[in-house]
Amino acid sequence: MTHDHKKREWGKLFLFGPTALIAAALAAYVLAHFVLEAIGASKTLSYGINLVLFSIGAAGATIWLPGIVVGIILLATRKQSVKT
Repeated sequence: MTHDHKKREWGKLFLFGPTALIAAALAAYVLAHFVLEAIGASKTLSYGINLVLFSIGAAGATIWLPGIVVGIILLATRKQSVKT
């Protein structure tokens, strides 16, 4: 893999990773809420799962804006190929 290819892959990861993390945490919360309500799980289990999913979503929200900036920088600073 070339250095340019690695920068492109990291740029895509930084651009889409935090958004995917937030979406996955939200989808997991919805799924967990429906399942826990259906089986009548204890409040302690529900609070524990909500805390973990909140932490994942908060981490995604915290790194979202810096991820966008770093991803754009990595994608924009590729070396230009020289045509002969």
